[in-house]
Amino acid sequence: MELMGTWHRGEVAKLVPGAPAENPPAPEWLSWMPVPDIEGAEGEPGAALGSGDAWGVYVDAPDETLELLEYVMSEDVQTRFAATGEIPTVAGAEAGITDPVLKQIAEGTVNASLVVTWLDTQYGPVIGQAMNDAIVNLMFGSGTPEQIPEAMNAAAATL
Repeated sequence: MELMGTWHRGEVAKLVPGAPAENPPAPEWLSWMPVPDIEGAEGEPGAALGSGDAWGVYVDAPDETLELLEYVMSEDVQTRFAATGEIPTVAGAEAGITDPVLKQIAEGTVNASLVVTWLDTQYGPVIGQAMNDAIVNLMFGSGTPEQIPEAMNAAAATL
């Protein structure tokens, strides 16, 4: 089991022999599940980690800016966006999702009681980067599970 984001499905799919370079399907053995709630633990039951895209528009931006965003966020465009292997943010556009793993993730996100940004983002750049680096070391055999919180604590001590 590996805790990863939606982007990882595509990365794993690229490793399957004969997979197309553009929008490869998820391997049949790959699946997704929400992180289980821990009975008696603090926090929001059913909460999920994830992200989404956001748009910021300057108060004096031309009207065409809003017209573009309305177009990009239309159900039609978002449905076509979903067909490229992404999860749309507009209700109804999930019909464009063809990848079974992305369908599972989209349903999990819709059913989550709360969605917060990725853990490394929540921790901020100093602690988040230390966590990411220690995880990479673990994955490549040059680190241990114990070194992950140690690296994070050492980074936090610098703040």
